[in-house]
Amino acid sequence: KPPDCHGDILQEELIKSRHPWWTISSTYMNRDTERTMAMFLFMYERVIKRSKKIYKREQRLSEAIYDMQNQGLHLFPKKMKSEIKRYTSEREKHSKEMGKIARREDFNPNSDFHLRDVLYKKLKFKPEIKTNTDLNSVNATALKKCADQLEKGKHRPAKKRFLSHLTDYRNNDTAISYASRYYRERIGSRIFFTYNQCGTNTTRFSSNGAQNIGGGKDIVDEMGEKTGAKDYNLRSMFGPKKGRCWLCFDYSQLQLRIFAGLADEKK
Repeated sequence: KPPDCHGDILQEELIKSRHPWWTISSTYMNRDTERTMAMFLFMYERVIKRSKKIYKREQRLSEAIYDMQNQGLHLFPKKMKSEIKRYTSEREKHSKEMGKIARREDFNPNSDFHLRDVLYKKLKFKPEIKTNTDLNSVNATALKKCADQLEKGKHRPAKKRFLSHLTDYRNNDTAISYASRYYRERIGSRIFFTYNQCGTNTTRFSSNGAQNIGGGKDIVDEMGEKTGAKDYNLRSMFGPKKGRCWLCFDYSQLQLRIFAGLADEKK
């Protein structure tokens, strides 16, 4: 116990003034502190031992992460530029089609006001989600609710077409945003990301952009069958340079396999 600490001085002052809360505060605050310190000392050795194992395991990855950050990721600038142009053209096409359905020449797909007017007033979708300001939402979840309404009963074809164009518009807009950033931040034919070993609670790495290189979603026809095409595929803009190849390794059902091994489950 450190001498002449503020606690002793405060205690003396409170006793002198006969503060009515002193006995309760002293008893509970001191007990809480004592228990906290006891818990720390009890757990300290166990935590340190476990942390050393984790540290040694993670330390082995440091050299690989260093190389990943310094070597960067190879991309194809010409293909990326042409894809940005294609996505921009597709986005404009969807915007015009939505304007025709809305019967508005000034229709702006990025305007929540315009979208609310078309979705809930003209097309008569039933609003199911509200924003924090008590307005009808037009976010992705709200659009999913609108799509669910189409499956439940009869609907005007315009409703389905508008939702389809809006979804495609937003997908293209997302692709343009990421691809433009990669093209802008590249150095020659490489882009450099940073990787953080402790960036997530699930033991995965976090990155300042590498994990956002989407592979796109499969496009399905009216029967729900995959067409073989993707709505957008940013990963197609990256790849090995000439004369090199990339190898891809992926653990299948890793967590289940670990549990089975720990449980000595042969099957």
